[in-house]
Amino acid sequence: MPKIALIGGSAGALSAIEAFFENLPESCEQDFAFIVVQHLNKDYKSRLDSLIAKWTSMKVVFASEGMDIEAGHVYIGQPGYFLALVGNRFSLLPPESGTKANKPIDFLCRSLAEGYGRDSVLLILSGLGDDGTEGARLIKQAKGRVLAQAPSNADFDGMPASAIAAGWVDKIFPAAELGLSLAQCGGDENGGEADITHSNTHHKPAFAGILELIREHAHNDMANYKQTTLRRRIERRMSM
Repeated sequence: MPKIALIGGSAGALSAIEAFFENLPESCEQDFAFIVVQHLNKDYKSRLDSLIAKWTSMKVVFASEGMDIEAGHVYIGQPGYFLALVGNRFSLLPPESGTKANKPIDFLCRSLAEGYGRDSVLLILSGLGDDGTEGARLIKQAKGRVLAQAPSNADFDGMPASAIAAGWVDKIFPAAELGLSLAQCGGDENGGEADITHSNTHHKPAFAGILELIREHAHNDMANYKQTTLRRRIERRMSM
């Protein structure tokens, strides 16, 4: 079975999802299956599949009943349904009633923690409320990992701040850097932040030189662009 990365978000999460996938290392695309769960009304016509397909080369589909989960794929929760994992397959269920009706992330975390344990990672992005906090507890108790978008980087900090305050979060990063931390999951517990710092320092002179050449020859000052996104796109073009 593949490792599973559950990406949970609500209000304001779209820009964070874009930043995450735009900067996701290719090694993660091969090792993980990704599940994206948002708070969406059942009547909402989601275009998230076509949007995410612009930000990643992985296959992007809406999760359906009985569908197998595979590495190198992005699965999106269907509006109006809760997702669960039964073995290696999705199950779609009607939302729970009462206080848990708007907590699809916590709901999925139950079966994710039970079935995948240390091969599960929860990423909590921008959103209102505290969905994901109980799920973070379940994932941590199953020896999985929990990453959170930095509240200062989130459009709505309720969800990541709640999980952080509860003490269940391993790493806190801006959305664009969460993928770099995800690449360390299953390795050195303290590797994520150190590797990011080393990478930025090691490539800084060359990166600055490239931006200076662009400014001089194309008359386009890119100093204020997101550096992680620029690095990822430069690396892609170098590999091509």
